[in-house]
Amino acid sequence: GNTNCSKAVLPACLQSLYNIPATPAIQRSNWLLVTGFGRQYAQEADLSNFLTQTRPDLSPNTTFSIVLRNGGQDPQSPALAGKEANLDIQYTAGVASGVPIQFLSEGGDGITGFMDIGAYVMNLSSPPTVISTSYSFDERDLSTLIMR
Repeated sequence: GNTNCSKAVLPACLQSLYNIPATPAIQRSNWLLVTGFGRQYAQEADLSNFLTQTRPDLSPNTTFSIVLRNGGQDPQSPALAGKEANLDIQYTAGVASGVPIQFLSEGGDGITGFMDIGAYVMNLSSPPTVISTSYSFDERDLSTLIMR
């Protein structure tokens, strides 16, 4: 078995499983986009705590830039932390050592917000290298037109 994964699936486990280097990234043109919908917010303090516990080799001051669209927000309050968005930011920063991260808070909800992010990315002159989106929709809840 993989000793990095014996207790929990933390950044070291994922890096080992997928051969992702733990050394900081040097290609500065790469960047990652993490999306947040439905009042899911990423917390800088939680990211700092996560990195301190799981990646002490990285600076606990590692952070992310924020883009707000369609009324999106990113309040920095423990009471408003979003499980999904927080998890995405923490694992993205913990696995992709030193890659710049942008958190996009989309105010539109459901499939409309999801599609708006697609349009946003398509219009960027330098799109992200990777997009992390952790949301799902039941196919039965979507129209045939949208699914096409």
